[in-house]
Amino acid sequence: MIYLKKLSLFLLLTLLFSSFTGCITQKEYLNKSEIFDLVEANRELILNSTQSGEYDDVLALHTYISDATAGEGWVDFYCGGHGLSVSGVDYGFYYSETDEPLPVHSWGGWLELKPDGDGWSCDSSDRYYTEKICDHLYYYEAGF
Repeated sequence: MIYLKKLSLFLLLTLLFSSFTGCITQKEYLNKSEIFDLVEANRELILNSTQSGEYDDVLALHTYISDATAGEGWVDFYCGGHGLSVSGVDYGFYYSETDEPLPVHSWGGWLELKPDGDGWSCDSSDRYYTEKICDHLYYYEAGF
């Protein structure tokens, strides 16, 4: 009986400590491989939506695709993020009309992109990385 009380107390304290230290978190974003898979599997639907300006079908593909923002020659599909504002990271994908990489979701505004591994990034205090998924569609991660 004493063993069960000690075990219960230990498990309760472990759970409580883990929740305060961030060891147990709920993922609320699509990661890079999930975004690549989703875009590759739904390429035609996404491209058609960017041409029509109707994004509901793309937003319905996954609960973490929560916003579509259109600009001059691009459409940004936000797929969630994590962290606090000072160390947060946002993930998503975008359509580029010119099929060129763009800093569409960079915190620092419209910055110059430079080659970086398989993709491109910005030289700034904020982090922005983008990588081509397929023609006209790019992955991005943006943060501080």
